[in-house]
Amino acid sequence: MPINGNADPSQLTKYAPTMSSLDTEALTLPDVKVLQVIYEIDDSVMAELIPPALHPTIPPTMHVIGMRADDGPLGAFTLAVVRVGCRAAVRPRGLPTRAVCTEGEAAEALRDRWGFPITVGEPIMRQRYDRQSIQVDDGNVTVLSAQLIDPVPIGNGDLLYTAGMHVARVERDGETKPWLVQVDPEFEVSRADRGQAQIDAFDNGFWDAPELRPVYPIVASYTTANVTLPAIRYICDPEQPAITGTVAL
Repeated sequence: MPINGNADPSQLTKYAPTMSSLDTEALTLPDVKVLQVIYEIDDSVMAELIPPALHPTIPPTMHVIGMRADDGPLGAFTLAVVRVGCRAAVRPRGLPTRAVCTEGEAAEALRDRWGFPITVGEPIMRQRYDRQSIQVDDGNVTVLSAQLIDPVPIGNGDLLYTAGMHVARVERDGETKPWLVQVDPEFEVSRADRGQAQIDAFDNGFWDAPELRPVYPIVASYTTANVTLPAIRYICDPEQPAITGTVAL
């Protein structure tokens, strides 16, 4: 039997945006640097991190994602996202708990058009010959520091990025309530590295996931890619199994 999430959806909305419309057009961001650090997490609380619509992955995972665009239709920005790995029915997904983005057009668009749980800050992505990293400070201390160590080039088709299930308040049938908004960007990768995952600092309270604890590194990747943010095609009722609660738009 699959394990269902048991988090109360109303408790997952601290940073959830209100999306006034789901009718957004796809948008391509060129030459984005994308860092993904994946860790196994403490499995004793894996069901507490996700709503009933979703299932934890086995083993349960978390994803730290950093993105940096130096130019493009949303201007220059850096984004850091923490997600809980999950499944919607049988499909792999990620549930963001919080995201930090540099102030500007990108932060507004990612929040309002694609439901990212954005707060404004100054995440920093760095690239060196022996590592790539993403760091977020809250003004006093470092609340996230994650790295790829000892990068090795790999084939451009050797990576899988999973879609996000973003908690957002959506008005539907005269009622505004939390929904899971499926956001499945496309990645046209031009260069890719893989390496050792390493998390040096993680404040789970800051990332609105007090039970989320990284315990074992799995893998990290770093790519240069054209990233196409999609039109929204599906939403899902967080209180129903995804197989029955998903609505096609």
